[in-house]
Amino acid sequence: ARALVPEFIFVNKRLLPTGKCAVWSGPWQWTVYVVDEVGRVNAYPERGIYYVQTDRVGELLVDPELNKPAGG
Repeated sequence: ARALVPEFIFVNKRLLPTGKCAVWSGPWQWTVYVVDEVGRVNAYPERGIYYVQTDRVGELLVDPELNKPAGG
């Protein structure tokens, strides 16, 4: 990835290390797939992951946990 310098890196959620460790940094943005659980979506930003691919986009877009104001 460092040699290719991609804009995005896509990774299956099962390949990420468990826990709250951050993903390795670089000039790219991380995207995790397939994330269908609200709890998982909420846990990724603290690890430096701000994009997810989901099969349940309609449900997640209206979920109150994901629509809280920042800091709320």
